[in-house]
Formats: sequence, structure tokens, C-alpha cells
Amino acid sequence: MDPFHFETFEGILRKRPALYRDGTFEDFKNLQDLKEAEDFLESIEVIVNVLGKELKVYPHDLKKMDLNKCHPERWEEITLSTIFLTSLANQILRGIFQFEAIPKAQLRELLSRLF
Repeated sequence: MDPFHFETFEGILRKRPALYRDGTFEDFKNLQDLKEAEDFLESIEVIVNVLGKELKVYPHDLKKMDLNKCHPERWEEITLSTIFLTSLANQILRGIFQFEAIPKAQLRELLSRLF
């Protein structure tokens, strides 16, 4: 997950769940706070389902990927933004919106097309 999502999720998973707001963790105070957490979890569920359905990218598959000589090198560092932007770069280069590593040799071509 991207930093904001990761921190929000981390707060919800605490032994004593909390909301992540403005850089700090806050206790749940009312039903609106609970609704905010529910909405957040639903949005993550939608993102994960879309990534699975459209890109065939599932969290358990990320753990199995060979990221040797890739950036990032560890599956824990792959964010939703990384998945989306890599897929978009593949759309530009190959005409297919797909999460797949881009060879270093093609980076110049990608940057040329973008700029």
C-alpha cells in the first residue's frame, strides 16, 4: 500500500484500533469514526479486487515474484501506485495495461514517449 493507506491500515490493525489522521493515530470517538474506517476498508477491498480482476495481480502472487534486479527489490515495497504506474508504462510501451517489469533497456524509450 501507499504510505497513507499503509498507515491507516496499520492503525486499524492495532491491538487497540485507531484512526490515522493528520499524521497521528486517534482513538475512535463516535460512529462517524467507525464509518470512516469502514469506508476506508471498503475502498481497499475495491482496489484489491480491481487489481486482481483487471491486472491479475493478487497480494499472494506479489510475494512469489522474482524481483531480482528490479526496483523495488522487495514485495513489501510494491505500492498500489507502483502497480498502477508500471501498468500504465506498459500500456505506453506495449499497448497492454499489465503489471510486468520494464527492462532497463526500455526506460529511455518510455521517458522519450512521456516527455
